[in-house]
Amino acid sequence: MKKIKIIFIIILGLFLMTGCENKTSLDPNIVGTWEYVEQDSYTVSYTYKEDGTGVFIMTVVKEDGTEETSTKKFTYETKDSKIYTTFEGDTDVFENGYEIKENILYWEDTFGDKTEMKKKVEN
Repeated sequence: MKKIKIIFIIILGLFLMTGCENKTSLDPNIVGTWEYVEQDSYTVSYTYKEDGTGVFIMTVVKEDGTEETSTKKFTYETKDSKIYTTFEGDTDVFENGYEIKENILYWEDTFGDKTEMKKKVEN
């Protein structure tokens, strides 16, 4: 009887350990750099990497013609047509809807507005 209890405890422990492993979901179709350009005033790009990390870059053109660029690293995962993004140094998780058709990423922000981002072709 003691052997059965020990075997049961070992099996239960293995079951619990596999149930707690990190199951990050990543859509391979989102990997790459997606860019949105707003007529000479700003450019936004998201680069999604295969390992669940990425880089957000926003370049704003000021009135005097100079540019100001902000860069922020992030981690992400995808599930059920949603992207869950956490920016470096922040604990908030941003949830956005998305759909990819050909080389266009249709990205829905937290207000429900949709933006078309084109996939940047690597040289």
